[in-house]
Amino acid sequence: MCGTLSVFLGAFQGLKDLFVSLPGPVETLEFWRTIAHHKSTLTRFVCHQRTVNLNENSSHFEEEMDLLDLSLLPEDRAELDRSGSHHPFAALNLECIGLGCTPQLLKSILASFTTTQTLKILHIRKSGSDMQGPTRASRRNLFSNWDLDSDDDSIADDVMATLGADPDPDLMAACDSASEDGSLNERKSNGGKPPSITHSTASSESFDDIAEILRLPGGLLQFANWAFGPDGLPALQVLAFGDFSYDGRFHNHNHLFCRHTWSIRNPENDTLQQSEDELILTFRPIRENDRKLWDLIDRNTEFLEACPTDSIIND
Repeated sequence: MCGTLSVFLGAFQGLKDLFVSLPGPVETLEFWRTIAHHKSTLTRFVCHQRTVNLNENSSHFEEEMDLLDLSLLPEDRAELDRSGSHHPFAALNLECIGLGCTPQLLKSILASFTTTQTLKILHIRKSGSDMQGPTRASRRNLFSNWDLDSDDDSIADDVMATLGADPDPDLMAACDSASEDGSLNERKSNGGKPPSITHSTASSESFDDIAEILRLPGGLLQFANWAFGPDGLPALQVLAFGDFSYDGRFHNHNHLFCRHTWSIRNPENDTLQQSEDELILTFRPIRENDRKLWDLIDRNTEFLEACPTDSIIND
């Protein structure tokens, strides 16, 4: 199928949007090289792959699932790492890209965008059916087939260590309920003080931001910090995660982040100077009053909603 699609795309020029969902595995790099034929016009691109779970030991045996390596073999990833100006995306001026892929692979895939000023929205796609259901509702199960290495949890662990607490009921209650009455000075972490927040006004939104970040797996948190950081994607405005199809059916599992530099400091450390107890973050969740960002998102709703993998009729 991918070969036929590549031939078709090579037969003409002028595409502005290309949203593709494929049954994997396929020759992904060959397909990506083909879209360079539309480099002068293409601004939005989605690539999503699905496969069938053939692991007999899995509770989801023979169910459809996202193919989160996008059929990229180790040699394909090595080729991307050394491709430089010959990277499949190097000639493109994409403003929006959506990929059903684990964060660990995205740095290699997006390498060409670290030196350009075009990419505004990145959507890390995850099908709603892979996130929902009684056996997939927990934070761990939500990302269970991402094959995250234990080392990827280091930043998440740093966040919790910096706060002087694990995400136990005391801390999470403070984060989740701070917006109810705004009495932040009365909300205590396990260390006896609320987390200190700099480069950002201490507000109920700040506690909500911390709560959402604490619930992210380390791999996604680490990638977001890189993407909005000095070595990441310089023009990126919105990082979306999840499945935005069908008017927000899966909104409980989705995340929207934007560029924002702030820090969280250990509440036991009262010094005003940055210390080893201070964690610098380069992103935060998008808030209701981020009007310019919501305008950008609204202009690209069809991009975020493209290629739904579930039935329009919810069982």
